[in-house]
Amino acid sequence: MALYLLKPVVWNSNAYLQPSGARVHSGYPKENGYGHEEWNNSKQLEFTEDGKRCKAFHTEGFGNQPLEAHDGRVFVFMIAAHSGRQFLIAVAGNATSLLDETQKKRRLSIVKRLGIGDQFRQDAWSVARVRKLFRDDEDRFTRHWKDEIHWVPNWICPAESYVPFAEPLQLDPQSISGKSSLVRMFGSYQEISRQTALRILDLSPTNLSAQQLKRNCTDESDIQEDLADLDKTGPAASTTRAALIDARLGQGRFRNETLAFWDGKCAITGCGVGEVIRASHLKPWRDSSNKERLDPRNGLPLVAHLDALFDRGLISFGEAGDLLISGLVSDDERCILHLSDGLQKPPHSGTAPYLKWHRDYVFRAG
Repeated sequence: MALYLLKPVVWNSNAYLQPSGARVHSGYPKENGYGHEEWNNSKQLEFTEDGKRCKAFHTEGFGNQPLEAHDGRVFVFMIAAHSGRQFLIAVAGNATSLLDETQKKRRLSIVKRLGIGDQFRQDAWSVARVRKLFRDDEDRFTRHWKDEIHWVPNWICPAESYVPFAEPLQLDPQSISGKSSLVRMFGSYQEISRQTALRILDLSPTNLSAQQLKRNCTDESDIQEDLADLDKTGPAASTTRAALIDARLGQGRFRNETLAFWDGKCAITGCGVGEVIRASHLKPWRDSSNKERLDPRNGLPLVAHLDALFDRGLISFGEAGDLLISGLVSDDERCILHLSDGLQKPPHSGTAPYLKWHRDYVFRAG
């Protein structure tokens, strides 16, 4: 399953093409006057490997997060704080971490292939803050640089999956996390859901790379990963575990009770062909407690194409069951998909909190 991470990086006023000397209050940039991520948007960090264009970039570490278990399936949302606000700087999709110490040889190999050593050293040394911290001793800085340069490429991703923003995009922490601020420390990170990742990507300017990233934010392996995670959450009675598995697959008691409230039919179309009806969670599985996962009021039976739209936050429902359609769906597509009717009857009172959660955290108003 893909892993979606918010990761703080140092603020840079040179479009992340070279260090800008921004004043920071903690971490590596404070101690040395620059951050390795300050070259992230440079075309000099692109290279060809096995016939494919690749992009190298940098972030600080992720503690004990087992990044290697998600090689090629990590989406890194790089954010920076400036003047009391937080901005999205770049997104790297389908990324592979080279952060582990065992990857040092690989990182050095990439540095050599890119030929960035002397140029990037000069870029950093040109920053007044760097010279001040190293007391204008260029030899001392050069020794430091030789020890540190291998950290510049501690991530790689397909070149087309790296999306930098010419103008940083201001973020609203409340709408993303429900809090007044997103993670800020360079050594920290914040894991987010696929739905939240998609909502952030909706903020990005429309271009082919951003659109491709959205397509790559797929849930093809989510079910398998979620089922595997059940084994990691502690012991549960066999009957409870079986019920949870059925609920994740949209089967068993959860499906039956969800369908029962809607008379065995799709909640919008009234279609009664069970083979095309999915019983999915209003509040996504990943964000629900085990009790919520088994609650049929947290379910809604929808035919497959409507279920897919609902899952991706392209439709939702108001308190009375009226249909809400994302601005990302054009008028022509609304006609093609027959998007006009809301729920066939008012939702159960116990369903209201789940629908509100979907509207607040999954629906992509556009």
